[in-house]
Amino acid sequence: MKTLFIGLIGLCGIYSIACTNEKQEEKINAIEIKKTIFNQMIGTWVADYDSTKYIESWTSMSDSLFISTGCMLQGTDTLFSESVEIKRNMGKFFYIPAVKDQNNGQAVSFEVNSLTDTSFVAENLKHDFPQRISYTLKGDSVIAFIEGENKDKEIRREYFNMKKKK
Repeated sequence: MKTLFIGLIGLCGIYSIACTNEKQEEKINAIEIKKTIFNQMIGTWVADYDSTKYIESWTSMSDSLFISTGCMLQGTDTLFSESVEIKRNMGKFFYIPAVKDQNNGQAVSFEVNSLTDTSFVAENLKHDFPQRISYTLKGDSVIAFIEGENKDKEIRREYFNMKKKK
């Protein structure tokens, strides 16, 4: 009985330490997240081309969820629109876009496999196009790339050079 009691106390101690470590890890992870590009992306970004304009607006819902809406306009016509979630799940971030006229409007998940305070790269090598999405901050600009093989197995790369709207 005494051995069982000592064993239970030991297990409670281990559980207490594990919970404390988990809470400390969550605090550290929250601090690390605040240093990532995601928090710096909050706001509206615009790319002006000859007759078209691309706009992305980012919002932080929490330390583990960021959302964006984006569209490409030509005059008053919307050529393209998407919504994006950047979501943290089990210690990893996922870039999850849903484009109105692609994949039956269903979201596609890209795993963020490179993340710094000024950039990230997300990949889904099983997706038709793109397979890779990246963002890089440079001052008041952000460059977004989408790239991968198209259905003809040709490498295709598109980029959007956006300025932060003031």
